[in-house]
Amino acid sequence: MQQAAREIMSQPVMTVRPETSCQEAAQLFNINHISGAPVVDARGVLVGVISITDLLQFKLESGMPLSDDEALYDQQPINDWIGEHGYHIETLTGLVADKMRHHVLTAYPDTLIKELAYTMAQHQVHRIIILKRDQQIPVGIVSSFDLLKVFAEMPSVPASQESHPEKSAQKNTTTQSQKSK
Repeated sequence: MQQAAREIMSQPVMTVRPETSCQEAAQLFNINHISGAPVVDARGVLVGVISITDLLQFKLESGMPLSDDEALYDQQPINDWIGEHGYHIETLTGLVADKMRHHVLTAYPDTLIKELAYTMAQHQVHRIIILKRDQQIPVGIVSSFDLLKVFAEMPSVPASQESHPEKSAQKNTTTQSQKSK
């Protein structure tokens, strides 16, 4: 049986509004141990997405220097550098509306995990917002971490039972060339 998004998505969804300050968004990320959130309007309809990466990118583009801890952000888990360890939210200015991404990858609860993984890899994103069917209301998020957990929990296949088409073809070629001698 193939798993669908509904089986692994994180819920309830932590959301922010466009008028939320970037400082508040960063605090929400820190408190909830998340790296991003959907941006919704007053009706709860998806209008964008904001992430720690977006906030740091804005900081760089604004000419604000990154602390040593922030510069290492790609190499360390979020909790190692966020908050008191270098993510200086007091230097963030502006509103989420100014820094959010308007193009958001979305899927539905019945989307297969395989499709989600392919889409994330193809678009080089770390999360896909799961929407209520026929509405633009977020009901979950599937992150790259959620996918890793699924793959880590898969039963391992003994090496002797793995399917290696290229090895089978190589073996058949060797056998045929030996027969022709």
